[in-house]
Amino acid sequence: MEKLLLAFGGQMLMPSPCFPPYLEHHDYHGKSVILYQTLGERGLDLDDLQRKIGDDTVAILVINPSNPTGKIHSRNELEGIIDIAKRAELVLVADEVYNELAFEERPMRLRELTKEVPILELGSFSKKYLMCGDRVGWFAFYNVNERLAELRDALFRLCTTRLSANAPGQLAAIAALEGGTAHLETMLLEIKQRARVMTGCLRDIPNIKIVEPQAGFYLWFGLPVGRFGNDLDFIRELANQEAVYILPGSGFTRTAVEDGRVWFRAVFLPPVEDIREGVARIRCFMASA
Repeated sequence: MEKLLLAFGGQMLMPSPCFPPYLEHHDYHGKSVILYQTLGERGLDLDDLQRKIGDDTVAILVINPSNPTGKIHSRNELEGIIDIAKRAELVLVADEVYNELAFEERPMRLRELTKEVPILELGSFSKKYLMCGDRVGWFAFYNVNERLAELRDALFRLCTTRLSANAPGQLAAIAALEGGTAHLETMLLEIKQRARVMTGCLRDIPNIKIVEPQAGFYLWFGLPVGRFGNDLDFIRELANQEAVYILPGSGFTRTAVEDGRVWFRAVFLPPVEDIREGVARIRCFMASA
């Protein structure tokens, strides 16, 4: 993503919440972080997205399914984004790393919905093939026009400046492709069960708001602010008192408090009993807060 931003040269609109390194790469290269809202009462706010487009905007990032929320955009939402990008002559950057980790029906890919809007698709071996430490992924280009062709050439040139390619990870990726995806069915059943357990346990906390995960490994939830001024104070005290560690939502949204709540991302990959114990500790912490 960092090299992609250098190749673009202009501004890329990003969803809120958003995968934090994408935000940090913008900061590092002196670009403004402009976020469009994806979790309104009616879902993705297309009007907000339209308003955020400026003279320097060259692309829209779409993370579907979402990291950090596990939410999947509907076909209507994706077609709305495509329509906006088409009218503004923007490139769509499709982060679809969790596409095959949906609990029910696989979400539509952007490239399946248009032949007119240029699309740069991001993929990864990290999740589908359980290769998180190897950091191997790819870019794929669809509906290439003059702008996307120039971007592709610039991106390839930037990538050739990288020394010491991840050869062990690339060899592992070949083995993963040849090994198939028979593991996915069992893995998804297990992940779905753990998501169900975590959401069920969290609902016992008064006034909690949960974004139901539909894919991936993560759950996004908000708690009343109470005596905590922000999410960082909350997670520090939770860790100190209960040894439970969750991530602050402001790292994904740049906003400490939204709708009178502090927001967090939790991971439901631990064993079921650990999930139950962890949520019980959060509930105990909230009762004494």
